[in-house]
Amino acid sequence: MPEIPGTVERGTWLKALDLEERGRIQGDTTAARDAERARRRLARWKAQEPFAGNGLFAQRLSRTGLGEEDLLALLAEPEDALAERVDAQPSWLPILQEAFSHPAAERFPPPAETAEGRRLGFLQLVLPLMDAGWTRLLADVRALAANHSGAPFDPETAAGLLSPLLRYRLLLPVNRTMVLELNLAGEEGRLAGKDPEERFDAFVQELRDPATALETLRLYPVLARYAVEAVESWLEAGREFLTHLVADREALRTLFAPDAGLGRLIELDGGLGDSHRGRSVLKAVFDSGLKLVYKPRSIAVEAAFQDLLGWTEARGLPPGFRRLRLLDRGDHGWVEFVAAAPCASADEVRRFYERQGGYLALLYLLGATDMHYENLIAAGEHPVMVDLEALFHPWGEEVGQPPGTEPVGRPLQDSLLRIGLLPGRVWGDAETPGIDLSGLGAAGEQRLPKPVLKMEGIGTDRMRFVRGPMTLPGSRNRPTLNGAAVALTDYTEAIADGLARTLRLLVARREELAAPDGPLAAFADAEVRVILRPTSAYTLLLTESFHPFFLGDALD
Repeated sequence: MPEIPGTVERGTWLKALDLEERGRIQGDTTAARDAERARRRLARWKAQEPFAGNGLFAQRLSRTGLGEEDLLALLAEPEDALAERVDAQPSWLPILQEAFSHPAAERFPPPAETAEGRRLGFLQLVLPLMDAGWTRLLADVRALAANHSGAPFDPETAAGLLSPLLRYRLLLPVNRTMVLELNLAGEEGRLAGKDPEERFDAFVQELRDPATALETLRLYPVLARYAVEAVESWLEAGREFLTHLVADREALRTLFAPDAGLGRLIELDGGLGDSHRGRSVLKAVFDSGLKLVYKPRSIAVEAAFQDLLGWTEARGLPPGFRRLRLLDRGDHGWVEFVAAAPCASADEVRRFYERQGGYLALLYLLGATDMHYENLIAAGEHPVMVDLEALFHPWGEEVGQPPGTEPVGRPLQDSLLRIGLLPGRVWGDAETPGIDLSGLGAAGEQRLPKPVLKMEGIGTDRMRFVRGPMTLPGSRNRPTLNGAAVALTDYTEAIADGLARTLRLLVARREELAAPDGPLAAFADAEVRVILRPTSAYTLLLTESFHPFFLGDALD
C-alpha cells in the first residue's frame, strides 16, 4: 500500500491549508523562490470583479489580519518551507494516510450495475476513504443497536440507507476533477479499449489501485482534504441521526404512532431542501407505514408557528389551518410527513385559497421570505408550509448598516411581495420572460432561462461537463381538482377574502398578540435563517469552487 512520507512530500498535501490557516502559522515566510509568479498571481486576483479598484480586496485581507505583503509571501512560499512552518499535523492528513496505507475491514457498498452506477465510477478515486468511513459507521451502528434493546433499525440496513448520502456528497467534486484527468489521458493515448465504454472502464479500473488514486489526489490536495472531511462529516451526521432516533423512539411512538408503533427504519431520502452545517433534512420511512421528516436543527420556530395557527383557530378564524404534529428536541426535531393530495370539490379549492390568503397575512406579520414552491405542499384543501426557517428576516441592504438607513427598494420589501408566496418572475431579461418560483404561482415543468452545469457522455471516455438547458420538475404546491390543475386567477377573490379576514383579526388582537404570554413571545428565542443572497448564488459559488483549477492550492 502507498505511504505519505517525509517533510517535502508533506508540503504537497499542506497546500490544502487555506489563507486563514497559513496566516495563523508562526514561522518565517520570506524564503520565497518564485516572487515574480506570486506578484502575477496577486495582480490577476486584484483585477477580478468585485475586487477591482474599490477597496474590497484589502477588506478581504484585513479579516485575516494580513496585509498585501503578507499575502505575497504566502503566494511565493515553496512547499518545503510551508512544511517546515507546520508543526502539528492537520487532522485530516493522518486519516488520508491511514486509509491509503491499510485496507479497511469492510467494503463500501458498490453501486448497482446501471447507468446511474456508471455515473459513480470515478468515486474509485476516494474509495479507500469511503471504505474506512463505512467500516467505522458499521461498528458504531452495531454498537448502538447492541446497547439499546428495541432500536428501531437493523444495523446493516440503516448503514446501507446512509451510504447514498456520502456518494452524492463526493460526486460533484470528484467528477469535475476526474473528467479533466480522463480527457488528458485520452489526449495522451493512455486509454486502452476498443470503444468509448471500454476506455472509460479501463480508466476507472486504474483508479482501483490505491497507489494510482493517491498519485492523482496528490495533484489535487484540496480535493483530498475535502474528501476526508466529507467522510468525517457524513459519519458524524449518520451517527447523530441514528442516536437521536434511538433516544426519541418512545416519544415518537407516543406522538406519531400510538397504535401501530414506530416499526423499523426501511428507507431514507436525503434530497429534501438545503443542507446546513453538513447536515441534511431526511425523510425516514418505517415498515409500519409511518413517514417522518427529521430536521438536524431546532424546529422551535415551526413549533411556535403551529401554536400561532391554533391561536387563530381558537379566536374563530375560518376556515382553519391544518396544524402539523412535531417533536422539537432543541438541537433537532421530527415533523409528520405531508403528502400532496387533490381537492374533492370546488368548495375545497376555494377554501385552499382562502387559507393561502390567511398565510399571506401571518407570514407578513412574521417578516417571512423564501416561501417558494418547494416549501409548500397542497394537501387537499390545506396548503401546508413545510419550511419556516426564514421568518423575522432582515434584508441584505440592512445588514451592517447604521440605524435609520433607508435601503434602496424599501417600499417593495415592505409589501406582501417580500414573502415569495405571490406570483412573480425571476431571472428574466430582454430575451426570456424568466420563471415563477413562488408558492402560489409556480406550476408544472419550467425551463431555466440560464444554462446549468451538467454531464454528457456518462460512462464513456467522452464524459464531460457542459452548460445547457435544464427543466425544473413539476411541483406539489398547486391544488388539483378531478385530476386537473385549477386556474389561480379564478380564486383571487378567495385569496383576498382570506387575507382581509386574517388581517382584521391580527389588528383587532394586536395587544394580545404582542403580550408577554402571547403567541409571538414563543418566537423570541427561536433560531432563524438569514439568506443574504439567493440560494442559487451560494450553489453557484460552491459548484465553481470544485473546478479542478482551484483544487491544487487552497489559496486559489
